[in-house]
Amino acid sequence: MMLRHLRERLTQPYHLGLQDSLNARIESGELTENTKLSSVLDSLDIVQLTLGIEDMGFEPSVPIKTVGELLSLLKEVEFHLGRKKRPQA
Repeated sequence: MMLRHLRERLTQPYHLGLQDSLNARIESGELTENTKLSSVLDSLDIVQLTLGIEDMGFEPSVPIKTVGELLSLLKEVEFHLGRKKRPQA
């Protein structure tokens, strides 16, 4: 189990796995979009996530404090990454 989790973190961008996990936890009722991000992620995860998003060229203009705010940011990141991958006509 631990090896699979580690392999996933190394082979896919960190934010993708996190987004899937948070959405699943919201659907199960374990979290809400108003849940404080600091109660879901430890400081190392927050730093890793912040660095990964900054590496993709995104800098949030407001602090991300809740799960819902993070999910909104990740949707925006995915949207922009998808637009960059499409060939230009």
